[in-house]
Amino acid sequence: MPVELEYKYVLKNIDNLFNILKDNIPDHIVYEIQQAYMSGKGRVRKKSYDVPTGTVTKYEFNYKEFLGEGNGNLEIEKIISKEDFDMAYNMSHISFYKKRFVFRTKNYTWEVDFFIKDNDVYFIMMECEVEKGVIPDKNELPDCIKKNIIYDVPLDNPIFTSKKIADKDRAIEIYDGLVK
Repeated sequence: MPVELEYKYVLKNIDNLFNILKDNIPDHIVYEIQQAYMSGKGRVRKKSYDVPTGTVTKYEFNYKEFLGEGNGNLEIEKIISKEDFDMAYNMSHISFYKKRFVFRTKNYTWEVDFFIKDNDVYFIMMECEVEKGVIPDKNELPDCIKKNIIYDVPLDNPIFTSKKIADKDRAIEIYDGLVK
C-alpha cells in the first residue's frame, strides 16, 4: 500500500530565496507544477521540468485518504493524458501554481514548494517524506535553509496542505500569524 508520511516546515518568505537555494545547493531539480483539486479527494497535476534536450511534462491523477493520526495518507498516483488533465482541470474548484525545488541530503529527499500567484511568491513550505517511525534530521539541511525555517508543522496538521495554501489570502494570514 502506498503510504505517504510527510514532515512539513514553513520557510521565511524572503526575496530571492529560490535563487539563494539554486546558488547554494548545486544538485537539485526544479519542477513547475500546475495543480487542481476536483470535488472529492482527487487532484490532477501538470508537472514540468527541464532536461538537456528540452522540457519534460507529465500529467498525473492523485487520490489521497487520511489514515489516522501519525499514519500518514494512502496516496495513489497515476499518469494520465493531457486531455484527461485538461478535462479534470476545467472541472476543478481549487487550482494553483507552484515551483518545487527538490534536493537530497545524506538520508532524505526534501521538496521546497514556492506557491505563486500573479508572479508573487506568497508562501514557502518544505516537505520531507519518510517511513513511519522516522523523523527527518534537519541537521542535514544546508544553512541557507536551516536559518529560514520559521515553523515545524506538527505531523498531520490539516492547515498546512497545498489545497489550503492555494488560497493566497488564507496562506498570508497563516504566515502572518506565525511571524508575529
